[in-house]
Amino acid sequence: DLFPPSSEKLPAYYTGKMFIYDWVRNWIRVIAFDENYEILTIEPFLDSQQFNKIIDMELGPDGSLYILEYGQLGYRQNADAALRRIVYVEGKPKPLLAEETKPVPSAFLPPISGYEKGKKLIEAHNCLSCHRAEGQLIGPGFREVALRYGNEDFVVDSLPNRIKNGSSGNWGGNVIMPAHPALTKAELEQMVGYILSLRFLSKY
Repeated sequence: DLFPPSSEKLPAYYTGKMFIYDWVRNWIRVIAFDENYEILTIEPFLDSQQFNKIIDMELGPDGSLYILEYGQLGYRQNADAALRRIVYVEGKPKPLLAEETKPVPSAFLPPISGYEKGKKLIEAHNCLSCHRAEGQLIGPGFREVALRYGNEDFVVDSLPNRIKNGSSGNWGGNVIMPAHPALTKAELEQMVGYILSLRFLSKY
């Protein structure tokens, strides 16, 4: 009721709730509170939509949601930077984004398993603030790492240790990858397994 009548403003379901976004993980969440402002629920918002580094978000005077995206690359003009206007459409089915990937042949799987779990771990941590699937961001792209190290046995131990303890100088320059000491051995192996699997995929 803070906004004028409109078929496009966000529905009353979101009254009194808080919207938050994460620049690294590219998600939006909606938080509901009780009468004492204790958190009741945290739920996804437009979870099927791919965002490119949200840097600002605000409800406009019309009650629709405006989202400003920086784009994937740091410290430059990005072709995928955008200002989006999110409007409500009553009764419209939730959009789904199709993901088409070629399965990794079992004979060519990296020596460590769990690459699907590894992808989720990478998305849940701060990896995507410095890396992307392909091409350099701050650090090298994951596919470039896979193509460089994918056929070398030592990476089974080496890459998890670099992620856990931090690393620098492996790709030239003095960019430092911070340590991630809280990750377990199994989590590190799953993350590296996913990275190495990208050498076999045409789309990821």
